[in-house]
Amino acid sequence: MQGDHVFINIPFKGYNKEQDIRYALSSDELLIEVRELQSKGVHKIHRLCQTLTKQIDVPMSEVSLLVDFVSIKLAKAERGLTWSGLGYDIADFTIPERGQMKSNYLKDPPKPVVEAPVVKVE
Repeated sequence: MQGDHVFINIPFKGYNKEQDIRYALSSDELLIEVRELQSKGVHKIHRLCQTLTKQIDVPMSEVSLLVDFVSIKLAKAERGLTWSGLGYDIADFTIPERGQMKSNYLKDPPKPVVEAPVVKVE
């Protein structure tokens, strides 16, 4: 159902989807970075890093890297809510400690290693 999703299409002509784009998506934030080659080997980075208006269902959401644009399909966590855009600009994407994340370059934080207590036998 289309009312349970938010669709965002970002045009980028001529990017290489294997090398020129990085994305990360969590239940609260979105990060897209596209590298554009300009004259004489100089690169320009286009960056979108924003909060989301409401929480999303990460496993049901998708980032599709297509030939001339990036298509983002955000599945609303609470069905029936009315919102259709992104929230505020933020400086950095926060890797969630709990919950889920999709990314083509960031990894989930490592789980802390809990060592078993050492019992001394006398």
